[in-house]
Amino acid sequence: MAITTIQDYPQLRPVVLQKVVDALPKPNLLGSQLLPDEPDFTDTFQWEVLDRGRQRAGLVPRDGEAKIIPFQAQEVKSAPSAFIKAKMLLTESILEYLRYPGTLSAQAEKQVAEAVARLSRQVDLEKEWLIMKALTTGAIAYAETGGYSFSVDYGVPGSTNKPTASPLWSSTSTADVIGNLLAWRTLIEQNGGTRIVGLCNSTTFAYILNNAAIRNLLQTNIVNPADPTIYATILGIERLYVYNQLYTDLDGSTTAKFVPDGKFILMALGDAGDRLGGFRQAPSLYNNHKPGRFVYTYTEDDPAGVWVVVGEYGLPVIYHPNWIVIATVA
Repeated sequence: MAITTIQDYPQLRPVVLQKVVDALPKPNLLGSQLLPDEPDFTDTFQWEVLDRGRQRAGLVPRDGEAKIIPFQAQEVKSAPSAFIKAKMLLTESILEYLRYPGTLSAQAEKQVAEAVARLSRQVDLEKEWLIMKALTTGAIAYAETGGYSFSVDYGVPGSTNKPTASPLWSSTSTADVIGNLLAWRTLIEQNGGTRIVGLCNSTTFAYILNNAAIRNLLQTNIVNPADPTIYATILGIERLYVYNQLYTDLDGSTTAKFVPDGKFILMALGDAGDRLGGFRQAPSLYNNHKPGRFVYTYTEDDPAGVWVVVGEYGLPVIYHPNWIVIATVA
């Protein structure tokens, strides 16, 4: 079977597949909520490390000169976009059925839609991996054996914003969870952070649930001992995310959590116009030189088939690295 053009298969035209991708329900992944998309038109990003500052403006006489505030130098960071692409070959048997109406054609169309959905999901997971690495380690380090490597450091202050709890929270009888969180929250607030939230997985959350001081505090007042909302109120933060989503590594042999065991992340999301960060989206040739998710196709003659490619270019950026505390608690 010779394939002359993808136009012989209307179901495989990129514009049709783009509509399929756009119609897919958003997966239940947290990263894009914490660092939302920010469309951009470059594939090498520059961003300033921001500091709101806490210095008072001062008073002057009624007709006096304004108080001179010296400009505070800000670090400018730069990093290339990460390029996420995944592809799948639709074989001759599927393509043959797409040529004719009827039950087999409908089944083939379903297989095409499922292929696009699977590829888009894998792109979502890679994007989530990038965001969660930025938030849970303050850096991204990616390397394939004998292949591509990529890294970026967001400058989270190691001496103050990457503490180790003492005692560790796994020592539930002696750990001072409330004291630790209040100290870390104060550190973020002193740097101008607002809308502070916590992030951990269920293993780390269990240390909070079983902490002796917290259990004693809530002994007569608790309604649902597993409700994170209660503990967010106790800890004085806007929300506590208990996040257990998993991903499988590239070779398919290892499954891991996006948020590692024994880590508790406290972060200030900020307000509109001054957020913690975002996911800067880069443009793509395959998306008409615009940022965002894209789909394209190309043919293979022997063996006959059509490759479907789904991708998205971009990079998590953090504007306020001193708004994050990445704590080792177990």
